[in-house]
Amino acid sequence: AAILIGETCGLAVMDMASGRFNVQELDNPQDLLNELERLKPSELLTVEGNELPQLNCAPAFRQQPGWLFDYDSAVERLTSQLGTKDLSGFGVADMPNAIRAAGCLLNYALETQRGNLPHIRAISPEHHAESVLLDGASRRNLEIDINVRGDESHTLFALMDLCSTSMGSRLLRRWLNRPLRDQF
Repeated sequence: AAILIGETCGLAVMDMASGRFNVQELDNPQDLLNELERLKPSELLTVEGNELPQLNCAPAFRQQPGWLFDYDSAVERLTSQLGTKDLSGFGVADMPNAIRAAGCLLNYALETQRGNLPHIRAISPEHHAESVLLDGASRRNLEIDINVRGDESHTLFALMDLCSTSMGSRLLRRWLNRPLRDQF
């Protein structure tokens, strides 16, 4: 789910298989586009009437009513799902637009999964200062996980992927597409 309020964008991402639920706030719409291109979501939820730039990164683009992005309702939905009194323990309390997006995404996931998400027990913030941000053109030219022909052969990912499980391969792909800045 993504929401754009002024120039600040809130983004929430959920991986139903692993239970990973991440949020982040981005400073401008171009950063949002770069993140969406990196993530390649299968569905993208946005608020009705919210003018996002041209998006070609999600096969299913779904506009949701504005009330689903209400901050107080989002906090209530999230704390109910996570079994907590507030969100301060997760480090996301100072990310209002990300919380709005997360509340909408959680609502959508609960509806589509018939209210059964017992494996979603935490929410994690992502901060841009911790990683190197690559725009779409750089990612394509570096051939990290997709080459210029559009397949995975002869890419950095194909060379390094010696993982035994598909979950390990997904984690490696995520690391390669968002390298950390920390040198230690």
